[in-house]
Amino acid sequence: MKLKDYKKNLKNEYQETFQTKEMQPKKQFQFKLRYAFALAFLLIFTVLIGQHIYVISYNAGVDSFNNSLRTEVVNYDTSEGLSSIHSKKEYESIVTKYSNQRVYRTKQKSILSNLFSSQPRGCMKNQGEDLGVMVVPDSPANTEPSFGADSNQNQNNSFNTNVQVKGLDEADVAKCDGKYIYYLVYNALYIYNIETESSVLSQTDSGNELYIYQNRIVSIGNHKTNVYEFENDKLVLQHQFEYDICLDSRLVGENLYLVKGFKASESEIIYNDCYYDNCSQPRYLYSLVRMNLNTFVKKEIQLLSQSNSILYASENHFYIAASESIYTGISIFTFDLEPVGCVRVCGHVLNQFSMDEYNNTFRVVTTDTARNATELNAITIFDISKNYERVGYLDQGIGLDRQIVKSVRYDKNTCYVVTYQNTDPLYEIDCSDPTKPVIVSAYKAPGYSNYLHTFVVDGKEYVLGLGFTDSLINPKISVYENTSDGTTQIGKDFILVKVLYMDEGDYVNSRLHSNMFSNHKALFFYEKEGKLYLGTKVADDAYLIFEIDVKNEDQVVSIYKEIELDKSHLSDSRAFLVKDNLYVTNEDTVKVVEFFQDLGE
Repeated sequence: MKLKDYKKNLKNEYQETFQTKEMQPKKQFQFKLRYAFALAFLLIFTVLIGQHIYVISYNAGVDSFNNSLRTEVVNYDTSEGLSSIHSKKEYESIVTKYSNQRVYRTKQKSILSNLFSSQPRGCMKNQGEDLGVMVVPDSPANTEPSFGADSNQNQNNSFNTNVQVKGLDEADVAKCDGKYIYYLVYNALYIYNIETESSVLSQTDSGNELYIYQNRIVSIGNHKTNVYEFENDKLVLQHQFEYDICLDSRLVGENLYLVKGFKASESEIIYNDCYYDNCSQPRYLYSLVRMNLNTFVKKEIQLLSQSNSILYASENHFYIAASESIYTGISIFTFDLEPVGCVRVCGHVLNQFSMDEYNNTFRVVTTDTARNATELNAITIFDISKNYERVGYLDQGIGLDRQIVKSVRYDKNTCYVVTYQNTDPLYEIDCSDPTKPVIVSAYKAPGYSNYLHTFVVDGKEYVLGLGFTDSLINPKISVYENTSDGTTQIGKDFILVKVLYMDEGDYVNSRLHSNMFSNHKALFFYEKEGKLYLGTKVADDAYLIFEIDVKNEDQVVSIYKEIELDKSHLSDSRAFLVKDNLYVTNEDTVKVVEFFQDLGE
């Protein structure tokens, strides 16, 4: 080997043997925040997906279960009457049956559904857009006032309470008989002489509402009813009737009808006069009491049913609608307090105006929020002559998206329904053929009406809608006309804030009463020379009379008269028109104004 090669090999061997190699540090785990977020997101997403799948499966079972219950309700044999309870043993068997009843189940909503879905907002369009519902040209026109003017209006008078059914009086905080005004303030009864325009007397502890029958004053409180005799400006207590709680009442002729209610208890049952409506949750016991105001003789029957009762009285029957879970049971009694039977409808009843008896049929509008959006609201018609057999049903097209019923009004063969979520469709439903109720038209506008009132001018029917704008704060008045092409609006909405207090900003929102249209008995109505006059307390210190002139499309609604009140937010006001003067109750006084001076009378 050459020396040169030897040195080269020696050098390489030396380098491989003695050269210090750079030490590489050992790799250690380091926490990265992004890894934690990714892992947490993956875990949460997995849990959410699993919970969402479980909820879908659970709701499918709930739908199946609830649909079977709905089928039972829809196919319910309405000819089956109310069951009389004769003994403690029968009552206990009902309670046992209740514990084994199938009860409506509520659907769940997954977390993902809440995160990624929102309530449908609807399609907000210009005021006055027709929804394109098919019109039925042969729909009969109603040319007579259905909720006719008071019989006293021919003499420039209007002092009867605005009630649902003419002839069936409803209790209110104030009444008038043309000679005296009787009104309650803080449970004290005041009597005002119209001729002398002065107060006669006052009586404390006199209840919440009252009736007038001949020379007798019936005051109804939460726990007792007092009957006074009023003669020669003196008030004498004639009879006192005590109870647990009064839910509602009616005065029909000489008979006062009271509906009492309390939680069901075996000790409270009047056997042989207690009836069970076969509901799934008989938790409440209702007593319907009739008391003759001449003799004070009483008759009482009871109903074992569900909670949330609503009383509707027609010219022939009493209907007690009790709602719970998926359906409403409506029990029917005669004015002699004899049981007629019971019908059941899916969903819930809004109020007494949702029910109506006409031409030997019974109609009811309901809302079932657990159903699909297109089947949320329905109208059901029963034939009274066929033992309340269900003959007509419509659950398609009443409401858009998830709209629920806000107000109902019947006028002979026509049913008007207002639904609302973000817009206010007014539906006109033709019920002239009870077996086939048909939506004639639907008129959509912003806001909604929570009270509807029908009236007739020159043979044409009109609908007055009282409610709110989309802000749900500003009250509004709308007027609709029933034509051969359906129901359409006349003019524009009359918005009280814009008209009354344009320059006062938000102050008016706290000044105006938000409930000014919520109580139909608080509204004053008077018709004269083709115009309708509406009165209501709009603020603590103001009572307004509105003039509705359907022939003036530029200004259908206007303020006819403003009456200044002594400011009070605790008492209601009522108006009575007697011999050209308007009397408005205000605290313990009565304001008197001339009503017709602007009409040249």
